[in-house]
Amino acid sequence: MIIAPTEHNAPYESSDPGELLIKEARQKSRRRRLTTGVVLLVALLVVAVLLVVVGVGPTGPKKTTTGDLAKTVTSSAPRCSLRQLSVTSKGQVGAGGTDGGILLFRNISSHACSLTGYPNVIAIGKTKGSTIKASHVADGYLGGLTGVTATPKPPTVVLANKSDVASDWYQFSENGAAGYTLFHASTLSVGLSGSTSVVHVSGLVDAANGKMWVTPFVPGKTGNAK
Repeated sequence: MIIAPTEHNAPYESSDPGELLIKEARQKSRRRRLTTGVVLLVALLVVAVLLVVVGVGPTGPKKTTTGDLAKTVTSSAPRCSLRQLSVTSKGQVGAGGTDGGILLFRNISSHACSLTGYPNVIAIGKTKGSTIKASHVADGYLGGLTGVTATPKPPTVVLANKSDVASDWYQFSENGAAGYTLFHASTLSVGLSGSTSVVHVSGLVDAANGKMWVTPFVPGKTGNAK
């Protein structure tokens, strides 16, 4: 008689339903823990990315100072309109045969606005229908962007508050070559670039050969950049 040897190494698999349920429950618990961990990790990554974006993003409007009476405000101040401004002329001065005056632009509104470049200035002659238009120069004999490099870019003047002032010079020469003529005017038509609106202010002009010029807007009441 032959007796088969007993196989001690054969794997034992229990068919007990209770043990199978416990094993399945443990597997589900591990899967839930793994899913929860992944979700938390993704959420942390999203928060970290948002913090980085916020930290290196735009830091707000750039501040700019126009000096003198114009206060520090954001550089996005809209262009002034003539309705926001009181325009007047100041004095009549001359030196070395060059005469002229200062135009003052005062903010009379409750909103900030800006002026860039040159005003449009036309002298209205004493002879009906006669006019001359001022040409643009960065620096004139009486004032302007003094002490700066050639052909500078005109500054942007921000009138941040009510009563802030910008100014510029209108100038002309009373002298000319032999046979020159003088253009006589006592009224100036003043407008802003990009607008057809004008205001009339008093301003004496005796321009040789009908030539006059105007300097850029600068902060303050002197017509001169500092």
